[in-house]
Amino acid sequence: MKNLSNIPLLSLLALGSSQAAVYQFDNSDGDRLFSGPGNWNYVSGTPAGTFPVNNDTLRVDNAQFTTTLLAPALIDSAWSVTGGNTFFQGFGTAYGLVQSGANLRPLGVTIGAAATDTNHGFVTVASGGQISTAAALNGSLIIGGNSTQSSGALLLQAGAIVNDLPNLNLGSTGTLQFTADSGGFGGTSMALKGSNTWAMNGRLTLDLSAYTLATPTLFTLIDQINATPVSMTGDLRTWLDGGSGSQTVTGSGSFGDGVFEIIGLTGSGSTTLSYDDTSKTLFVTTAIPEPSTSGLLAFSLTALVFSRRRRSNC
Repeated sequence: MKNLSNIPLLSLLALGSSQAAVYQFDNSDGDRLFSGPGNWNYVSGTPAGTFPVNNDTLRVDNAQFTTTLLAPALIDSAWSVTGGNTFFQGFGTAYGLVQSGANLRPLGVTIGAAATDTNHGFVTVASGGQISTAAALNGSLIIGGNSTQSSGALLLQAGAIVNDLPNLNLGSTGTLQFTADSGGFGGTSMALKGSNTWAMNGRLTLDLSAYTLATPTLFTLIDQINATPVSMTGDLRTWLDGGSGSQTVTGSGSFGDGVFEIIGLTGSGSTTLSYDDTSKTLFVTTAIPEPSTSGLLAFSLTALVFSRRRRSNC
C-alpha cells in the first residue's frame, strides 16, 4: 500500500476532483432555475445521478439549453449545492444571474476564459445576491482569459457581494463591472480572503448612471481581509502606479488603454481610482459638480463667447 504522505497535495486534490460528476444545465423543467430538480443533464463522473451534489462540476454552456441576457440560467435562493467548479462558457455566450437572496458557493467560478475564443460567459449578481467560496481560503474567480481565449464579464449590481475567494484573475478578455446606486457603492463589496492571486489585466468598469451623491465619498471596491494579503498585479496596477497609486479621470469613457472605464457619468464629474499597497485595497471617489457651480460655469462660458463675438463685430 502506498504511503499517502508521500503523494503531493495537488495530486490528492486532483484525485478527489476526478471522482466528482459533471453536469450541464439543460432547463428541462422550463423555469431556468439552478434548483430545478430536472434542470441538469448528467455528463460523466461519479456518482451518476439526476441532480448535482456537493463537489460536482457544473457547466452552463448552451449545449443543452441556450441562455440569453434576458433569459439567463438563474441561481436562485433554493440552490444549496456547494463545492465543485462552475463554468459559464457558452457556444456564443453563456448567461447566468445570481438572484437576490441566492448564494453561489462553488470551489471556483470561471466566466469565459475558454480555449475556444467563441465560448464567452456573462454573469450578473443582483442586489442581495452573493458569490462566495465553498471552502475558506480555497477556490478562485476567473473572468476572461488571455488574448486567445474567450471573453468573460462579471457584473455586480448595487448591493451585490463577492466574498471569501482567495484568487481573483481578471484576464485581458475579462470585464469586472461595479454598478452604483444613487448613494454610490456602499452596499457592494468584493473581499478576497487568501494570499495567492489578485491579477487585474482586463477592464474594470464603473457604472455611475444612477449616482447622485453630491459629497465626494470614498468607497472600497476590492480588498484583501486576511492576515497575509497579496499585492494587486496586472495592467491596472501598472496604470495606477504611473500616477503614484492613483488616477483621476473626467466624465465617462475608457482610460488607461482600456483598463478602466466609466459609464453613465455626465458633465464634468471626476472619478479617482486609488490602490493602497499597505492595506491591499482598491477604492474610488467620484465628485459631481454642484448644480450651482455647473450653472455658473455655463453662464461664464456663455458670457465669454458673447464678449468675443462683440469684439469681433467692432
